[in-house]
Amino acid sequence: MIVSTTTVTVFSYRVLRIELTAQVGKDLQKQATKLAQQVSNLLINQVDQVTLISLSNVFQNELNLINSRYPKNQNTIQQEIQKNSQIWHQSKKSNRLLGNYLNNPISRELREYQKHFPNNYQIFVTDKYGAIAGTTNLNLEYNQGEKQWWQQTWNNGRGAVYIEEPQYNQENLLLLVNIAVPIYKRSNSQASEVIGIIHTSYKISHALLPLLQNINSGKTGHAYLFVSPKKYFSDYKFVNETNQELTKFISSLASYKEIKYQGEKRFFSKASVQPKNQEFSLLNNLPWLIIIYQDSSEILHPLIIARQTIMMAALGTLLVAGILASFIERLISTPIRVLTKITQRIASGDLDYEIDLEQKDEIGLLAANFNIMVESLKSYFSKLRTSLKELSDMKFALDQSVLVTVMEPNGRITYVNDKFCEISQYSRQELIGNNYRFLKSRYHTPEFYQSIWDTLNQGNIWRGEIKNQTKDGSYYWVDSTMVPFLDENNKPFQYLAIRYDITARKDFEEALSQKVKERTDQLAQANQEIIQLNHQLQGENLRMSAQLNVARQLQQMVLPKPEELAAIKGLELAGFMEPADEVGGDYYDVLATDDVVTISIGDVTGHGLESGILMIMTQTVVRTLKEIREHDPVKFLDTLNRTLYRNIERMNSDRHLTLAVLNYSHRRVSLSGQHEEVIFVRAGGELQRIDTMNLGFPIGLDQNITDFIDQISLELQTGDGLVLYTDGITEAKDINKNHYGIERLCQVIQQNWEKSAQQIQELVIQDLHEHIGQQKIFDDITLFVLKQK
Repeated sequence: MIVSTTTVTVFSYRVLRIELTAQVGKDLQKQATKLAQQVSNLLINQVDQVTLISLSNVFQNELNLINSRYPKNQNTIQQEIQKNSQIWHQSKKSNRLLGNYLNNPISRELREYQKHFPNNYQIFVTDKYGAIAGTTNLNLEYNQGEKQWWQQTWNNGRGAVYIEEPQYNQENLLLLVNIAVPIYKRSNSQASEVIGIIHTSYKISHALLPLLQNINSGKTGHAYLFVSPKKYFSDYKFVNETNQELTKFISSLASYKEIKYQGEKRFFSKASVQPKNQEFSLLNNLPWLIIIYQDSSEILHPLIIARQTIMMAALGTLLVAGILASFIERLISTPIRVLTKITQRIASGDLDYEIDLEQKDEIGLLAANFNIMVESLKSYFSKLRTSLKELSDMKFALDQSVLVTVMEPNGRITYVNDKFCEISQYSRQELIGNNYRFLKSRYHTPEFYQSIWDTLNQGNIWRGEIKNQTKDGSYYWVDSTMVPFLDENNKPFQYLAIRYDITARKDFEEALSQKVKERTDQLAQANQEIIQLNHQLQGENLRMSAQLNVARQLQQMVLPKPEELAAIKGLELAGFMEPADEVGGDYYDVLATDDVVTISIGDVTGHGLESGILMIMTQTVVRTLKEIREHDPVKFLDTLNRTLYRNIERMNSDRHLTLAVLNYSHRRVSLSGQHEEVIFVRAGGELQRIDTMNLGFPIGLDQNITDFIDQISLELQTGDGLVLYTDGITEAKDINKNHYGIERLCQVIQQNWEKSAQQIQELVIQDLHEHIGQQKIFDDITLFVLKQK
């Protein structure tokens, strides 16, 4: 009987040991997986934060400006970067770079981001050629373009997120991960242009150590981050692992295993640091693992005690053995049955139960872990309900303003929102299951649609404008963004399309384009007549003289007449324009419609007939916009810019112009557009210079300038006024090449402000000619004075 009891005891011990070790191994593996996911989320959240700051308007504006300053020749660009790199290393010793690279708009934006997210140890931004554009620290090289991380992030201009293997900073006891994210230019075009790269050294150890130290695996449980099979991070340092059995386990497919480690048998479990969402493939190549272990003696402690107790009872009497066996059976099976019952309730979705076991052994620990799991599930479902509510609100907001569709890769529509049905005039039943091509308007070529599908099938986002046909045969335009959703093999399995109805804008552009085309055709015909006239002239000097005379006549023809200025009520207006010997492209105009007086002044780059033609086109578009009562500064300047940009392209010209536009009505002036400073004078002579640099962008230089347009508003009292001018005044030189200058202009205006607008204009021009003397006039001279009556 005793032998039988002992045999049963040994067999029971082995069976329970196998079941308990398997359960503990799975629990350890779950903890490792959870911890690995938390580490993965740390990296993904950091990439998301850096990606979000890369969309800053400051980065967009400054990087576009920096990149535009480079020459067009690639060899010349590299020579300039090498020269600046030498200056960088020489200047760092004297701290002369503080103003240019530590206190520019980009570096200030970076420091503000670093203040909110202090785990970013060092952050800097490069331009599209790899040169430093702004940084929080000067302790780095100026030219980053030759470094491997920069080349991988640049990705031949397509852009890619880069995460480097962690580096240990011995001096500061930090584990740093270098992360780089491309900065894309915001544009309406289909392709995404990389205009710069943002790089941060992320202090991952500050968030990583609490995760590793706060695991719930008994007294002997520990967790480590392995960055390779033989190297792990612990207590602010890297440690080289020499246990061969452990390194083999790390490289194997097993999820947990019992290994003799540091003289003790211990249970090990592992999990790879990879994102749960396989669409985020960024971390798939990182060989990081979370390893958790716990001593076998601690895990098996309850069984060891039970076995010893049973064996001692077996050596006594069968009665004591029976009583003891019954007690052990109850001790083990009762809590397990309780755990099984509660687990079934939890699996059915009932989370209002808590396991109440006072045991201090592994069963009690398992019960405590169950309670923690239940609380975590409650918190998760609460957050999930909140997230679903937020998604519902966002969907409602989207349905009020945008058209949303979901399609399969073959173009079959699986979802449409109410706004799409409203605009297309089709019901949801008519759209669902149909192929999207039945909405085509035949406006676009087959190649256009093929390029869309090619872009989406490659896993890239497509953006552009599409013309579709409604159910009644009419047409509508949408500004569309199509996003592919990728499966675990990075293949698209459906497309989400978000569209904005831009039909009204396209109709307006078409009408305006027709008006401009008619005027452009007239100008083209006039230009053709001028060209034919030039062919008849004899000699290059005669042709050049004729061009300059025509340009000068065109320039004078469009200027407002004195009687037009005198007819405007409530204002004193005086204008003056004197062409240079080689005739530039200065321009000003005054137009009054519906109690709104619009004053524009501009300066076209270059000289000669081409600049004069561009000045005439500008005056034509401005008058057209004035006639259609367009007073919104953003739409006004954006429409003007788009029109001139297309004409300049057609002319194969490199001309552009600065332009300021003032709208006056009932003693209030709104000012927009980029030009020279505007001089604002109060009735008592108090003078203020208004910088227009941030109110616009040069006209004709870029197709889309809406993000750069702004305006300011001024209130005019009796005697207040404004003075507008071109750089032909401030940059006029005397015989010694001294500039006339803005300070002297302001002084003459201030000294004579009590006089009439006409007298002020004449006195300024008189003083300017006294300064120039016998020197040749190299640029057009334009001055305009406005005073409130």
